[in-house]
Amino acid sequence: MKYKNGDMRVLWFVPIDSPPFIIDVKSVEEAIIVINVLSSYDSFQQLINNTKPSYSNVGDLEIFDDGEWSTYINDIGEHIEDLVNK
Repeated sequence: MKYKNGDMRVLWFVPIDSPPFIIDVKSVEEAIIVINVLSSYDSFQQLINNTKPSYSNVGDLEIFDDGEWSTYINDIGEHIEDLVNK
């Protein structure tokens, strides 16, 4: 896939030191929904059904700019973690 400036993607790491599961998103709002769904699903598997061994997870949002991906930070210095937890 060819990316252009402004494209975004969510990275989901389970466990934290594993390669990420990557989902393209169209906006910060969509990224928040994706992160919340993935987090809820992981909790459902681990805490409710005990189908996964003990693990940790983390999500991130990246934005494509000038040919490379970088962590998304909004105009007031907030990362996706700050926005998900509002």
